[in-house]
Amino acid sequence: MASGGQTPKFYFYDYALVALLKRQPDAAAVLTGQMGGPLLEGWVVTEAVKVFMALGRKTDLYFWRSHDGLEVDLLIVIDGKLQPVEIKLTAIPGTGHVEPLNRFLAVAGDEASGQGLLVCRIEKERALPN
Repeated sequence: MASGGQTPKFYFYDYALVALLKRQPDAAAVLTGQMGGPLLEGWVVTEAVKVFMALGRKTDLYFWRSHDGLEVDLLIVIDGKLQPVEIKLTAIPGTGHVEPLNRFLAVAGDEASGQGLLVCRIEKERALPN
């Protein structure tokens, strides 16, 4: 996956293999362990790749990292606009989780969609404060 900077990110498509290599006993251990957040992020990104591939479209997926270390996990190009997506393992999202999205939207201006998307472990979709 490309980035706005110089350092690309790499993701495994086979998370069972990652769990095996990390000697995790089951799925719950993977999510609650040190690798839970990165594995969720990788899973979301690879699912997005699969959707683009199934539609026969070019995979327009990126991530963004500013010079001061701010990062947005996933940028999806939709109709020429950047849709920022932040991916968090939390089941209790708060305003701090959307701060990278808000900062990216401010920097990107008209090149970004109107709002960001936070992917996390909640049971029902709901709006978060800006």
